Order: sequence, then structure tokens, then C-alpha cells
Amino acid sequence: MQCILCDNFDTMQIQDHGNYRLFHCPFCDLVFSHPMKHPGKDFYEKHYQTRFVEPPVIRWAHKMFLNNSFIKKGTLLDIGCGRCDFLHLAQKIGFNVTGIDIDEASILEGKKRYGLQGLHIIMIDEMIDAFKDKHFDVIAFFEVLEHMVEPNSFIKQVKYLLKKGGYVFLSVPNRSRLVKSKGDRPPKHFTRWNEKSLKVLLEKNDFEILDLKKRQ
Repeated sequence: MQCILCDNFDTMQIQDHGNYRLFHCPFCDLVFSHPMKHPGKDFYEKHYQTRFVEPPVIRWAHKMFLNNSFIKKGTLLDIGCGRCDFLHLAQKIGFNVTGIDIDEASILEGKKRYGLQGLHIIMIDEMIDAFKDKHFDVIAFFEVLEHMVEPNSFIKQVKYLLKKGGYVFLSVPNRSRLVKSKGDRPPKHFTRWNEKSLKVLLEKNDFEILDLKKRQ
């Protein structure tokens, strides 16, 4: 099976999950599934039901950005913005925020709860078509990459929407912590990343990696 990241054919099947098989590439260290078939919007709305709680749930990756980012203002796009808690806090510290997600309930609640206007129920390719001249200083996608069926195409789309000299912030599940989790299996997650595979993805698309943190 050809690796979806580095195109190497010398991959090894490591697991079966129903109609999906998991392969490991020894060259880029990515674990990926076959087939890479997106289950559609209805699947995600069923399995990732939106729950809004007080106080807002701020993930570890969100905290890393909000507390440590050397960028404190500018235009920010959050891909897969979910409940919009992160966008709300990013706006409070000075960013002009935009968020996209396929979960209609999350987008509507974000507008209602936080008064955020730059929220759209679309995929990234639809955003490129709808906002051809829109580019961002910062693009964030937290716990999103593992859902993408074409990660190389996705990162190219991110790069297209990024201003020259802009910054990307992302997070993925720590695959060593989730190896036995049903939530880390396809079609919920199609890929499993580590430091090496992330570096391959970013560097082959001409990104310079400034910082990489691993949550234990």
C-alpha cells in the first residue's frame, strides 16, 4: 500500500478495524488507514455531539497558543472551530477571528453565545472558493488533521489561505496515548501522527517549524 504522505510503497499493515485496515510507513512514520473515505457530515454530527458547558472548555493546545504565542494580534482562522470557545478568547486578546466547521450547531451556538460573526458552516475548499482574496496572519487547526482524508492537499489549502510570512498552529492526538482508544480508529480518525510524520508533512510543503511540544 502506497503511503499517503511520502508515497513510499514499502508500508506494513498493522491492524484491522472493520472495513478499514491500518498501515504504517517506516520512512515517514505515519500510520494511515485504507480506504481513506470521509464518512460525511451526518456521521460527525452523530458521534461528536456539541455540548456547551460553563466555564468554556479550553484544550491543552489552546492554552499553549493563548499563553505562549509570540503573536498577539492580526487575522486568525480556526479550521474546525467547534464550540468557538478558543475563538472567543483569541478575540479577547486582540485577534480578528474567523472560524469554519461543518457542525451547524456549533456555528450557531458560537454566534449566539459569543456574538461572533465571522463563522461559516463550510469546508476549507469551499472557503477558498467563497473568499478568493481572503488570507490570514494565523491559521489554527487543533485536532483536525487526523480527520483529513488527503492531508497533503489539506496543508496546501492551508498554505494558500495563509499570508506570506504567516504562522500555522496545530495539534494532533498523541498516538502513544490513544493507541487503545476506539475514538482513534477510522472513520473517526484516518491518520496517527508523531513528531517525525508531522515534520515530513510540514517541511515538504515548505513550512519552517519554529516549535514542537509533546503532551505526555
